[in-house]
Amino acid sequence: MQAISEFLKKHPVRLRSVKVPDRDDVDWPGEGASHYVCILVHDGRHLLTYYSIGGAHPNPPGADDVLNCLASDAASVESARDFAGWCSEFGSNKDSIRERRAFRACRRQVDKLMRLLGEEVYEELLFETERL
Repeated sequence: MQAISEFLKKHPVRLRSVKVPDRDDVDWPGEGASHYVCILVHDGRHLLTYYSIGGAHPNPPGADDVLNCLASDAASVESARDFAGWCSEFGSNKDSIRERRAFRACRRQVDKLMRLLGEEVYEELLFETERL
């Protein structure tokens, strides 16, 4: 297993982020959170995503932080056969419309991450790179 820092040395990903007051895609619970719109760039391709972090973290995210988060979400989708399996993994209600939306959002994010990195590099990130 390689560290995310080693992965980024082999497969440079640039990050541009802008702090925003809140997210328009989900309600984020908790006071003091910081939200960012992030653009990851790799080999001329880009991925636009939100990244939120609790108030105890005063610094903006790095590419390693955002990739780690995306990889964790992607691994949860990849390890589940379907929505019911994903719900079972997280103890979520498979009859919940909100949970189904969350699963679909993760699935779309998986597709975006795979397009950004390409299938081989995507699999290296998910299956050969330690997450923080």
